[in-house]
Amino acid sequence: MKRRAIRSLIGCAAVMIALAPAAFAQTAGTAGPRDISLEEAVERALSSSSRLEAGRATMDARSAAEAQAEAGRLPALDLEATYMRMKEQEPTTIPLPDPPQGPGPVTLGESIENSYGVTLSLRQPLFTGGAISSRVEAAERALAASRSTYNWERSGVVLEARTAYWNLVEAEFRVETIEERVRQVEENLENMESRLSNGVVTRNEVLTVEMKLAEARLKLLRARNGRELAATRLVLLTGLDPEQELRPATALPSTRPGGPGNDAPEPASPDLQSLIGTALAGRGDLAELRATLDASEVAERAARSGWFPQLFLAGEYTYARPNQASFPVEDEFESSWRVGVVGRIALGDMPRVYHEGSQREAERTAAAARLEAAEDRVRLGVREAYLSYQSSGRELELARTMVRHAEENLADTRVRVENGVALNEDLLEAQATLLDARLALTAALTGRRIAWDQLMRRTGREL
Repeated sequence: MKRRAIRSLIGCAAVMIALAPAAFAQTAGTAGPRDISLEEAVERALSSSSRLEAGRATMDARSAAEAQAEAGRLPALDLEATYMRMKEQEPTTIPLPDPPQGPGPVTLGESIENSYGVTLSLRQPLFTGGAISSRVEAAERALAASRSTYNWERSGVVLEARTAYWNLVEAEFRVETIEERVRQVEENLENMESRLSNGVVTRNEVLTVEMKLAEARLKLLRARNGRELAATRLVLLTGLDPEQELRPATALPSTRPGGPGNDAPEPASPDLQSLIGTALAGRGDLAELRATLDASEVAERAARSGWFPQLFLAGEYTYARPNQASFPVEDEFESSWRVGVVGRIALGDMPRVYHEGSQREAERTAAAARLEAAEDRVRLGVREAYLSYQSSGRELELARTMVRHAEENLADTRVRVENGVALNEDLLEAQATLLDARLALTAALTGRRIAWDQLMRRTGREL
């Protein structure tokens, strides 16, 4: 009996262990999809973007560099303490006549073997040929460039998040639409099999429906894979748990003509030249290149400042034993000071100054050329985005017309099938045509929003 009881306990434990993973998976899967709105997706993308984090760190570094350049205007204050052990020296004796003709032999300089001293020195720049002011200005321009870069990268992250969100919305709608199509074909297949058993239709007609069902299921499989990829892109951008299933809370507007919210807002300045002018004046990447050009011009002036002499106000206070500024030198602590103006010109640095100036001049020329090329790319990009947005409006109207015609065609085909004028295959074809039209309208709706966002970014406006 005991052995049977033990075997029963062991068997129950084995069954529980075997069923535990399935139970855990079922429990983990009950969490369900997480709803996420467009605003939340953008906010999370901004907070989790590594590019923006790098941009903020770059701005902090440039701000510190600016403060460092400003510190060059301050006086240089140094405190130095020294101790020296010196070689023992024989005192020097000057033979002089003995009294009353003279003072007698005089011994100069006792042998002082230890030397102690503390020196406080100050040097204030008076004239540096514009070197300090140029460094400060160059640091300010570099900081401005990093801020422009950050703002431009920020708008790029917003565009990526919005594009990924609308792609997920489209993918979600595509899956729902194709699932509806699969259900329609399955119902049609059941009807055809019933009619086949009654001898109303042929086996070939049933096989045709089965082929349509297999085709719809294949499309559904691909649509679900597309939805998973779209959700993964959004998860990576927002920093959410990769295992969490996302569901867009901002639903796609009605796909029927005249439905609410179908149109994206029209540009405030529909004129293409106005949009190009706005982009040239307000885009962050161009502001960065302009700041970089200004910084290169200032850096060139800073390099040329090496041709000029430098003047400093200098002061020094010394407290030493012995103090070499005192006479006669005695082995005791004494203080001394001096104040004056120091002029300096580095003659040996002239070749370096010349070549550095040439280098900065070439960098300035390169920066100007990059700015000009970027402005040409901006003109082309704005024109491309503008045409894409205009084309998206026409595509949307055509897609609505396609849906309207497909709905009318499906209704007419159903009547014809009921009257025996059309075949069941014609009904399946009409249903597939309506499916394709609705998917095309969904793509047109999301495409118009994406085209609007791209136009706003390329013109340098807030998204």
